[in-house]
Amino acid sequence: MATINLWEEYNSKVRKFGINDLDRFRDSFLDAVNLTYADLNAEVFQGETLGYIDSFDDVIDNRLRSFATITYVATAGLSNTAISGYKHWSSEWELDRVGSVNGITDTFTIAAGDIVISILNGVFSFAVAAPVAVTATYTLPDEDSIKVKFEVNEDGNTLYINDSEVTMTYSVGTALLKPSMGTVAGPVTAHVISGTSGYILKRTAFYSTTAMIYEFLLNEGGVSTALVDEVSAFTATALTPVWQTVYIQPSSSLDSQYKAVFNDCINYYLQEGGEWAIEPDDDSERKWLRAIKRAKKVYQNNTTYTNPLGL
Repeated sequence: MATINLWEEYNSKVRKFGINDLDRFRDSFLDAVNLTYADLNAEVFQGETLGYIDSFDDVIDNRLRSFATITYVATAGLSNTAISGYKHWSSEWELDRVGSVNGITDTFTIAAGDIVISILNGVFSFAVAAPVAVTATYTLPDEDSIKVKFEVNEDGNTLYINDSEVTMTYSVGTALLKPSMGTVAGPVTAHVISGTSGYILKRTAFYSTTAMIYEFLLNEGGVSTALVDEVSAFTATALTPVWQTVYIQPSSSLDSQYKAVFNDCINYYLQEGGEWAIEPDDDSERKWLRAIKRAKKVYQNNTTYTNPLGL
């Protein structure tokens, strides 16, 4: 049975209580959830069955659903300079697939020969023409979440899928060749991710052999066209981004059989102290007491039910 969707519950409470100050109400909602979990742990489950939620960011997240391009800004942040000149390097993406027709391309513009890393309809490809020519492909596994890492090291070039090394098919060159990352320079558009469709890009990172040079966490932070990396505050600009707010399943949640119980307990704690009160305290408290009794009955009747508490 499904677990309670806290994002939907939060929105229903916003409508119920007619909230104007959403930031403050989110804090109150989170407190009410954790107090409800504490009650159920103590009164019903008699153990730390439900894990507390540390932040409202554990309930929702903003995802960069699509964009025309992401341009790594050369004039403010200088990530292009930082990644230039490495003989050994790696570039990494983390993606969620949301469509069978999909594609994404990461282009490093280099005078000697552009490096192009891409995915088209589930097929990964790497291509560089000079000074070391390599063209290779690999059909990705049929999975909705995937991490892709292309690496050039002292042994050659390697592709990792979900942290496991895989074997590419080469139409030009071999796995032993070592195409270096030349000078990524010239116009502002010297390093661009483009052609995105059918994928949500959650993270992109670049490494030398000894350090992470940049890491853009695209599913964290605010909705914006300006992106900032976690390592050195390098910047990038998203053109025509489409952001989507999605529900994140907390590490421990509550089975939907307890939905009515959950609602009455949340209402009680939101109204306690009068800040969001919409009914008399006595009525709210009586509903809370009845809710705890109902929860005990549901739990006692679940002796043959497998995993009644969700995750």
